Amino acid sequence: MADKAAWLTYPAIARQKIQFAPMFAAYQIKGLEDFKEENLKGLAEIGGHSETLANAAVSKSIDRFVKPDGSVDAAAMMDDWFPSIRADVFISHSRADRDLALVLSGWLKNAIGLNPFIDSCVWSHADGLLKKMDNTWCYQCDSNTYSYERRNVSTSHVHMMLATALTKMMDKCECVFFLNTENSVSSTSPEEMISGGENVTRSPWLFHEISMLKLLRRRRLEEYRAEIANFSEGTIQKNANLGLPVFQYPADLEGIPIVNWADMKKWSFRKLIVEELKDESHPLDLLYEFKPPHP
Repeated sequence: MADKAAWLTYPAIARQKIQFAPMFAAYQIKGLEDFKEENLKGLAEIGGHSETLANAAVSKSIDRFVKPDGSVDAAAMMDDWFPSIRADVFISHSRADRDLALVLSGWLKNAIGLNPFIDSCVWSHADGLLKKMDNTWCYQCDSNTYSYERRNVSTSHVHMMLATALTKMMDKCECVFFLNTENSVSSTSPEEMISGGENVTRSPWLFHEISMLKLLRRRRLEEYRAEIANFSEGTIQKNANLGLPVFQYPADLEGIPIVNWADMKKWSFRKLIVEELKDESHPLDLLYEFKPPHP
């Protein structure tokens, strides 16, 4: 009880001292092995429900931008890719960590009361859009094949629009959670792993998202709270099956704070306390107070 009382005096002081002017928060999420303490199935179902809603919205968006003649309104697609998706936290993760991302999404929704967005729900729809474009513009009836040159162009268009739209979605979200696991980030070699060498990722999409964590503008907190708006990875295994080489991109996560399971439990405890006190603090403020997003 003493610990509880001591903590209760802290938020008021913190809210006076912490300046949120350059506010765009990003965290590395690590050490979630202890998630086994939670009701994984239940949390995954909650996270899956959020993903289903996001999938439905994105699917409608893609269909809306494909014109009857097969052309695509690229400008409108980039400006309004996620018209009905509003999220607080953008979850960036490796495709291999999809189940963990669903659990994290469910936990954020259930324990903290935030609206998360999982980036991986977008990629299958992008593939669907690309297939529509290829069937319209790249298919060669006489040879029953697709034009290599036209396929290169169509793929470039879709990937550029996708990267741009997701970057905008990251910018709309107040906070980005990057799931830092062995599936998403690794050292360039076992030797460098031991000596603390440079981290790399094999996914061009994760490379893009990690880069954006450093490049995106920092906006005032009020801008995010006024209009709340969540941000995957390519198919590395598919590339391997096609006989393509493995590409390694630098994964610069220096300066991005780490949140582990102990931090998340502390966060949920504080959420319960403020609910008991009928305090209207935003759930993300409770995280920022003990884990500042910027040095």
